[in-house]
Amino acid sequence: MLFEKKHMKLLTHLPKEKLVREGWTEYSKDGWFLYFWKEARQQAGIESRTAEVLPFFNEMYEVPADWDPQNLGPDLELAGQFIFFKAGMSEAEVDEKLAPIKLKYKSSWDGVSDANLLKCLKACLAAGFERIRADTSVNPLGNVSDTNSSLVFARHSLILDNDHSYSVGWRGDSRTMTELRDAGGFLSKADSDKKDPHTQLSYADKINLRAPWNPFSDPKVRCDYYYRKMQQDNCLHTVVSVTMDFVTAASFPKLEDLIGGLLGGRKLKASETVESPPAELKSKMCNVRVRGKDIVRFADSQQLYLVVLFGGFFDTQARQRGKNTGDNDKSFPEVAVKQIPVNGILGSVTFVRVFHGLTENEGFTALWNIGASKRPERDACIAFAGEENIGLSLWNELRKQYRATTNSMPLRARWTGSGGKKMADPLDVMSVKTPDGKKLY
Repeated sequence: MLFEKKHMKLLTHLPKEKLVREGWTEYSKDGWFLYFWKEARQQAGIESRTAEVLPFFNEMYEVPADWDPQNLGPDLELAGQFIFFKAGMSEAEVDEKLAPIKLKYKSSWDGVSDANLLKCLKACLAAGFERIRADTSVNPLGNVSDTNSSLVFARHSLILDNDHSYSVGWRGDSRTMTELRDAGGFLSKADSDKKDPHTQLSYADKINLRAPWNPFSDPKVRCDYYYRKMQQDNCLHTVVSVTMDFVTAASFPKLEDLIGGLLGGRKLKASETVESPPAELKSKMCNVRVRGKDIVRFADSQQLYLVVLFGGFFDTQARQRGKNTGDNDKSFPEVAVKQIPVNGILGSVTFVRVFHGLTENEGFTALWNIGASKRPERDACIAFAGEENIGLSLWNELRKQYRATTNSMPLRARWTGSGGKKMADPLDVMSVKTPDGKKLY
């Protein structure tokens, strides 16, 4: 028995983790499959691409016996073109019925044919991602050529004269400036082709972006911008995301993601608070000295680079606002570029975050690490602008922004779902030490 088009509704509602092996990794075949599939599976366009999707499923998995169109299980029915659970079942009941199902493998992930996996992932890319064409003939960094896309970030721009308008933003990265210089600046993962002299592999090679089954292995595909429809944000691999607001940028990585990783994906219980944390978290929490007492809190060190952009790029926030209105507006100040050259990286702010609790709503206090930060430099701004007068004007503007940011710390902020938001009452922190005694602040 083979999967048919009528099985698509069941496949797209099946919890995506049911389709991969235990212990899958982000850049394995199954990890890449999940990246594309989770964007496409709830999009109507995937149902018209069964000829591309089903050969992969039929090579990889056996059809559950209850899904046999000639002998459907008691909870299933054929309604129109698709087999699904009987009308009247709630979403919770459907989830409960699907939870025990685990498709049996016909093939291993390592053994599945490159051709079938590529066809499936290309179908997911077409259904689950919005493609924004880039024109590299005008600008090697990839100007957006789609005239329907927003190109101007006037609300974020520094306009120094009629001919010089720059957009200023923040990009998080743990690498040093020397390492970024060696890498050629900020590049999208798909464009990270510099070879390791020891292995002769690039970063793109190492994470399977050049594997023949990966759609982004094709330079004609990866040269464009991609917007993830389900997540409503930029593709993680073909663009460099830049946040135009420091407080928003400082909110990443989000606390819920950090805790989720430490807890293996399980959610906190109501009884698990910062005063009574689960054992998995307590061993990772820091000793924080505030004025008059010692407390234990979750803390980390982050670094944001101050970057300058020019030309026309994809305005992610404008795209989000175009699709979300009113209470559903989840837009936040972010744009997508193809790369940021080294000379466009003009400063950095290193800071320690001390989280007030174990939920996003309680926020964090950001503490400036002055010794590890790097102010914008006069000569670097002149080199970027290519003209002394404009470079000096840019330097003065960046110094103002840098001072305004660092002078605001310590600041308390939280993630709101559509950006970072400042809060009152930051912690009065004297020192922060990791469980093994390393001083963060």
